[in-house]
Amino acid sequence: SPAGATDALALTALAQKARAESRLLFIICADPSEIGRLADEITWLDPTLQCVTFPDWETDPRVVAYGALPTSQCGRTAGDWLEFDIPLVYRSLTIKPTHLLVVCSSSKYGDYFHGSDASVLYVDDFSLVYGTNPATK
Repeated sequence: SPAGATDALALTALAQKARAESRLLFIICADPSEIGRLADEITWLDPTLQCVTFPDWETDPRVVAYGALPTSQCGRTAGDWLEFDIPLVYRSLTIKPTHLLVVCSSSKYGDYFHGSDASVLYVDDFSLVYGTNPATK
């Protein structure tokens, strides 16, 4: 196995056990740079395992543009609708995107499965407006 892959070896064994029991195994890393290493090593140790990683939207080079609703605009609406715009900041204007992923979550880090299970989010009249001059980072 690759040098220093002790943690990957242990996680591979856990993933194999989870698969045998028809369960999923979620691995959360404190250091985002470890995610790719672990996924590579786990699939090297057992090519039949499938590793799917959540991208770090703000730093992943495969992400062409990123936007988020500022925390200052989040909060209770007392049942009223809240209209907002989320401008996208592009990392490059030369890369032509092929996909668009929109994540709506009722908790700040809900797209990473972190937050309250009591939060509620309703999304209505969603629009994607494009054709304006994009901003780059």
